[in-house]
Amino acid sequence: MKKFLLLFFCTLSLSFQLSAQQWGGGRPASGPSIVGNITGTIQDSVNKVPVEFATVVLLDTKTQKQVNGIVTETDGSFKLQGIKTGTYDLML
Repeated sequence: MKKFLLLFFCTLSLSFQLSAQQWGGGRPASGPSIVGNITGTIQDSVNKVPVEFATVVLLDTKTQKQVNGIVTETDGSFKLQGIKTGTYDLML
């Protein structure tokens, strides 16, 4: 009887340890959602001068829907913020 109880409690404690080990800290199985930024500078290909007030659009590659967009600064720089992990097309 003692061996049975010992085996029972060992099995019970092992099952608690295994159930606590979830991938990604309990996140869904689809993987973690990482958010980042995309920064850059737009320059004229001939003159190499910054292109001010150009429209930059980020499109989802699969759906071709606009995810984000911005207008460049006077120095041609832009920063798209809060972009989730994925595959995108950058259009000017």
